[in-house]
Amino acid sequence: MQTKPFGRIVNYRWPHHTEDLMKKALAVYANRDSANIQTEMLDPSDEIITKPYEEVKGDLKQVVDQLADYSDDFTRTPDITNPNKVEEMYSTLRKYNHLMAMIKQDDKYDDEHPEKLLNEVGIDIDTEEVLTTTLTNEIKNKISVIHNVDVSQIDLKMEHVKAIRVNYDYLEELIADLMNQYHDQDIDSANKTAKEIKTISDKVDDRKYAEQIIQFAADVLQGIVKYGEYPVKQKDIKDLVSCHNDMRQRNDIFDYKKMWGLADIDSSQEINKIIENHVKSADDLNINGILDEIVKEGTVVYRTDADEEEVRELSRIKYRTHLRRSFKKFADKMVDKY
Repeated sequence: MQTKPFGRIVNYRWPHHTEDLMKKALAVYANRDSANIQTEMLDPSDEIITKPYEEVKGDLKQVVDQLADYSDDFTRTPDITNPNKVEEMYSTLRKYNHLMAMIKQDDKYDDEHPEKLLNEVGIDIDTEEVLTTTLTNEIKNKISVIHNVDVSQIDLKMEHVKAIRVNYDYLEELIADLMNQYHDQDIDSANKTAKEIKTISDKVDDRKYAEQIIQFAADVLQGIVKYGEYPVKQKDIKDLVSCHNDMRQRNDIFDYKKMWGLADIDSSQEINKIIENHVKSADDLNINGILDEIVKEGTVVYRTDADEEEVRELSRIKYRTHLRRSFKKFADKMVDKY
């Protein structure tokens, strides 16, 4: 329904039934004489299965009231420590989406003045934008954690009454400003710019990229991001963020290797490759026995090379078992993060 620009969908049929109807229609319209046969029109009221506009609007108002309750008047999402409430808000957002899509395809909907509908259901344009971008993205992130799946697998593409466009050029310009402000030690301006970067990033549908932007901005404020030539230009930002993200991933993998005593084994670089090619939850970490070889090499040196004392104290059998289990969780985590 979200990709249909106009009209109303009132029924869906199974493919086989559709094929049967199509054959019957072709049989009728292929016969020239069929035009001479007049049939009575069905009573339209017998075929209408969608609710009237006003009734759908009433349902939408109830849903908006529920969402206001779940989100403390559209200011935050339920805490992840209360997964049932997170699930309820997710379900209610889907209901909101369905009802909004129905209303937007009704002839009574005023698409030139969408604020009229929003006012009638209890929100304004700005609140609706927060609900369908920032709060929705937060809920998607929390649902992905609760169900241990990648956020891209969470199906919740919102129906907006007003097109939400993220100006990526402006976002990159802000990041360049942030780097230059921090370099010039204008910390107050840098903090203000970082806050605006987060506000815009919260509206980005690609949550993985959005988190990378937010992390990059945070690292700039911590003095972690270095650049050779100032002032930084907007055109350089995309490559800077990408390279910084790659560096963080390499560092995370290296820290993991050190923890388990794998930094100096012969198959050390293979760890990076299989993590970079890993698909979350897929059984693809031991192709051609590479994980077996990593575990075997690690078992020889972990008591001297592992940074973690708890790892060094493991028996050889427990080391092998724990490393395999840990490696799978770590690989999935890297997919989520990068």
